Formats: sequence, structure tokens, C-alpha cells
Amino acid sequence: MLYLFSKILFCLALAAGLGGVIGWLLRGAGRRGQLAETEAGWRRRLDTTEKERLALAAERDRLVKENASLKSLHSGCRPKIEALESEVEAAHQAQDLHDEEITRLKLNLQVLEDQAEPGGEDQPELPPKPETGKRARFDAKPTKDEAGMANQTASRESEGVRPDDLEGPSLEELETEPAGLLTQPPDVADDLKKIKGIGRVLQRTLNELGIFHFRQLARLSDGETAWVARNLKTFPDRIRRDRWVQQATSLHEKKYGEKP
Repeated sequence: MLYLFSKILFCLALAAGLGGVIGWLLRGAGRRGQLAETEAGWRRRLDTTEKERLALAAERDRLVKENASLKSLHSGCRPKIEALESEVEAAHQAQDLHDEEITRLKLNLQVLEDQAEPGGEDQPELPPKPETGKRARFDAKPTKDEAGMANQTASRESEGVRPDDLEGPSLEELETEPAGLLTQPPDVADDLKKIKGIGRVLQRTLNELGIFHFRQLARLSDGETAWVARNLKTFPDRIRRDRWVQQATSLHEKKYGEKP
């Protein structure tokens, strides 16, 4: 009986051992399958990443080539831009000359109309062509209204009243240097060429005077405007004719969202 019982225990132990070994082998095979699947997944991700890296490298090379071509194009366009700016300045100068010629012709026409009235001369003498638009107003023969004003002035002088006592100070007498001029250029300046009538040359002149911002032009008084006009050297009347102060005010409000 004891022998039989020991045999049974031996068989049970042997079965348990064999089951353990078989289970261990099965678990090892499952783990190897999981490891193989994980390794395949990582290899797929590695291949995808490598393809993305190659695509990014190709894109980088393309962008480098485009940047080089754009730099070459910009360097080639710069002389054209400078030439166009020079043409614009020349066009402004030609416009000033045409304005002066129109002023002279209008004055000549006024003289002809005045002298065509009864009592006028048969062959009126036309005023010579002025050098600038301002001289044209002084070289022309006075009209009837100007002659009447001259007679009134003469009669007042005979009564002891001087013209200086009747007229206020001229704009030149009120001329004052702007208080907000900068002694050195700022880090970031406004593009004054956005104002109609200001080109590369006039912007450089304004910078030399100490004007770099829209607000500086927008805050100019009449006397300060006269000072700037006198120091422009070229086209001194453009600051009033093209309304720089009003344009600068609008551009400052548009850029900074506040009044200058």
C-alpha cells in the first residue's frame, strides 16, 4: 500500500515538473513573439523617421537655393530701385519747373488782360521769365487790385500810417527752429518716404536736420514749418504744397493708433 502511494506521489511530482517545464517553454516562446513584434514596430518607426529626415534635408537644400537666388535677385534689383528713385526725384523737379512756368504764364495773361482794357497800351511789355516761382510774383506788372492796394498804402503813408503798423509779422519773421529735433538718429525711424513729395534725397535731408519720425513733422507750427522749408535747400515750398504736416499726422495715427 505504501509502495502504491509513493508511486502515485512520484507520478504527480513528475507531471507537475513536466507541466512547469512546458509552461516555461510556452511563456518563453510568447515573449520572443512579443519581442519580435516590438522590434518590427521600432524598425518601422525608424524607417519612417529616416524618410522624414531625408525629406527635411531635401527641403532644407531647396530653401537654401531659393534664398541664394532671392539674394541674387535683390542685389540685381537694387540698382533699378535707385534708378527709379532718381527718376522720381527728377520728375518732381520737372513738376516744380512746370509749376513755375504756369505761374509765369498766368501772370503774363493777367498783364495782357489788364492792358487790353480801355486806356491800356497797344503793345504791352511782358515781364521776363523768372528764375523761381517766387520771383515771378515780384517781377510781374501789378494788376488793378495790386495797384489799388498800392494807392491805399501810399495814401495811408501820407497820413502818417506805416504799412508795418497795419500788417502782422511775416512767416519768415515768425520762423523758429523746431524744439523736437534729434541730435542723433534713433534705433528705429519712420519711413518718411511714405509721405507724398518726400523721396530718398529729401528724407536724407530731413534726417540731417534731425527729423526722423512722423510725429516730428505733425507737430510743426507755421514758424517751424518755415524753418524746415528754408533748410530743405531743394524744393523749399513742397512742405506746404504737398501738406506734409497733415500727411504725417494721418500716417502717425495709422501706425501708432494715437494722435501725435
